[in-house]
Amino acid sequence: MVRQRSAQEITNERVGHFELFRLSLRDIRWWWGGLAAAASFALQAVALVLGSVVLVQALQVTALLFALPTNARLTGHPVTRREWLWAVLLAGAVAVFVIVGDPAAGYQRGALTAWFIVAVVLVMLVAAVVDALAGPAVVNDRFPPPTEPSALVAMSWK
Repeated sequence: MVRQRSAQEITNERVGHFELFRLSLRDIRWWWGGLAAAASFALQAVALVLGSVVLVQALQVTALLFALPTNARLTGHPVTRREWLWAVLLAGAVAVFVIVGDPAAGYQRGALTAWFIVAVVLVMLVAAVVDALAGPAVVNDRFPPPTEPSALVAMSWK
């Protein structure tokens, strides 16, 4: 996130990728962001030596949950309800992934049937959220807007 902010604040002019990279090389914040990323990769490698891939990678994804409020505070833009909704969905997905993956020593993977059930449930949840957030479709005279929520959202509410 530090490197991204640095790149956004380097210049107000439209520049190409190579020019932006050249300008970034002069910014100390960009270098600090690179060092932080390298430290993160090193810590992830150590964690992989000590723990399960399922657990380490799932925990790595939670960095997005910390980036959301941090970026909101740094930029002064509040976190929207839609962003909070996706954050909660991500946290739930990580929890399910870790529980089903059962990251125990000597146990390589969860049962295929358990993964299939989780995949079906998660696909339905994501589809319901996308459907709910999308709102009504563009309509014309031949196809009036629906008066009832879509079948997928209606099923997810029961």
